[in-house]
Amino acid sequence: MKSLIISAFLAICSIISGRTQTKSVTILDKSDNNPLFGVNVRHNDKGYFTDLDGKFLLDMSTFPISLTISYVGYRTIIVTYPNESSVPSVSVWSGWT
Repeated sequence: MKSLIISAFLAICSIISGRTQTKSVTILDKSDNNPLFGVNVRHNDKGYFTDLDGKFLLDMSTFPISLTISYVGYRTIIVTYPNESSVPSVSVWSGWT
């Protein structure tokens, strides 16, 4: 009985953890490789801002992922990632408006 309860608990944890897939993405300025703080990233109905290190956690539960990335003084870009392996952990961005 005890092993059945443990197995059920592990199965539930596995299902729950499978739903919350995220990846840390860092946005850097291409000209000097410095992280960009406060970049606005839109994904469907969700919005993200990069932290002091230029990082944000991206929800990767559905694909393709289309991101609209905007930052004061930079041009707005739209990038699309068709699958999980195509999402970079570091995204280099340049281009003043």
